[in-house]
Amino acid sequence: MGHSAADHRHHAAPQARIRSGPRLESRPVCRLTTPFGRLSDDDLATCVHCGLCLDACPTFRVTGLETESPRGRIYLMTQWKRGTMAFDEEQVEHIDLCLGCRTCEGVCPSGVPYGRIIEAGRADVEDLRRASLKRGTSRLALRQLVGHPGRLRAAGAATRLAQKLGLTSIARSGRMLPRLREEFRRPAGDVAPAIGAQKHRVAFLVGCVMPILYPQSHDAAIRLLQLAGCEVWFPPAERCCGALFAHNGDLAGASALRKANMKTYRAGDFEAL
Repeated sequence: MGHSAADHRHHAAPQARIRSGPRLESRPVCRLTTPFGRLSDDDLATCVHCGLCLDACPTFRVTGLETESPRGRIYLMTQWKRGTMAFDEEQVEHIDLCLGCRTCEGVCPSGVPYGRIIEAGRADVEDLRRASLKRGTSRLALRQLVGHPGRLRAAGAATRLAQKLGLTSIARSGRMLPRLREEFRRPAGDVAPAIGAQKHRVAFLVGCVMPILYPQSHDAAIRLLQLAGCEVWFPPAERCCGALFAHNGDLAGASALRKANMKTYRAGDFEAL
């Protein structure tokens, strides 16, 4: 049975206001200048192989394999870097299967920067692997599609049409895609005004795949910012943040996108990104 509106009168006041939090401090955008690095001996040495990360790792919980755990992957990358273990293409699958969720970082008592390690490790692995048409095509598609918002929007529109026609059910990869909604649209003038008194001005990173795959997440985040008294600015020349490139070992592509975004953000006036 559903509940009438009257049933909720004691649970929340219709005009309840959001409690104000601490004032946002303006931070310099130059924090983005930290370069993407390769595997660091110092980072690798922070892991003491205690094993507390095992139960937090989804791939280890499913497979039970040591090489499918953060500890096991760090061991593999350490041995490859030192040259004490022959590089094995089959072992790379353990690196590829890491979800990059970084749940392990939350339970690690040593503060191992696993996210940084796995991205740097994937870049190093790409240098060691044999050339592959499949990987080469994948990297080319990443750079030529994801790095260009207009092309990605066109691909999203084509995919949305294909879903309506039932064409995506032919391939397994097509069936895995979520049902695409209408794409996220920036507001007129690239600014969403605060609801009520304006307290802050923030920049919003729209990104590449999020406005196509999960526009509802953007809508909800922007609404919350507006309710908190933020005027939300959408940088018109913004590009992909580069995360997908870094996750796939393409640090050069990620760095190029970051430089383009830094130029855009530095031209804006905002308190937080």
